[in-house]
Amino acid sequence: MQAVIVATPSETHRDLTLGAARAGKHVLVEKPAALAISDLIAMQSACAQAGAVLLVGQTLRFGELGRTLSAAVAAGDIGEPVFCFVGAGQPMMVRSA
Repeated sequence: MQAVIVATPSETHRDLTLGAARAGKHVLVEKPAALAISDLIAMQSACAQAGAVLLVGQTLRFGELGRTLSAAVAAGDIGEPVFCFVGAGQPMMVRSA
């Protein structure tokens, strides 16, 4: 086995990902990846130190809204994003610097 999928309750993602990294496994973690940014940083660091890839099961960035936002940033239509929230069926909210 070269990789694991962490699809458990969110509060378990950090410890399971750290364990997988210690075992040298690549990790696909379902969203939300972590409950705190410090947990996500620890997860990323552990995987990087182990030479493992950490991916989050997030596909919305490849959808129409994600492509539209990326194009707007690239074209300079908005400033550098510092926060973005996109919910299915909801308007896109972007706060820029």
